[in-house]
Amino acid sequence: MKRALGVCYYPEHWEESDWVTDAARMAEVGLTWVRIGEFAWSRMEPTYGQ
Repeated sequence: MKRALGVCYYPEHWEESDWVTDAARMAEVGLTWVRIGEFAWSRMEPTYGQ
């Protein structure tokens, strides 16, 4: 069985300028799953597809 490692990430708790760096660091350490701010999705995609 292949192991997976994940994390919950709430971008609304961090400066938007840090999001790209945070995502790169998560990939760098080998995270395979990231649950992203389900309560803040409207901030990340205010209009469908954008």
